[in-house]
Amino acid sequence: MKNLMNYIWLLNACNNSLLEAEILSKQALERYDEFFKESQGIKGEERECLKKELENSILYLDEKVKFLQLLSEKLKEVIPLLKEE
Repeated sequence: MKNLMNYIWLLNACNNSLLEAEILSKQALERYDEFFKESQGIKGEERECLKKELENSILYLDEKVKFLQLLSEKLKEVIPLLKEE
C-alpha cells in the first residue's frame, strides 16, 4: 500500500504543479487578442524573432501536453481493473 500511496502523492504533486500553468495559460488567453493585434504591426528582424519564440513555445507546450495526455490515458486503463469484488 505504501508504494500505491507514494504514486498517488506523485500524481497529486503533478496536479498541484499544473495549477500555476493553468493560471498563466488563462492569462495568456485573456491577452491573446491584444497580442495578436500588436504582432501584426511588427516587421523585419523583430518579426523573425517573435516567430522563433512562438515556435519554441508551441513545441514546448505540445511536448508537455503529449506527456500529460499519455499519463491520463494510462491512468484510465487502471480504473476498470479496480472493480469491487
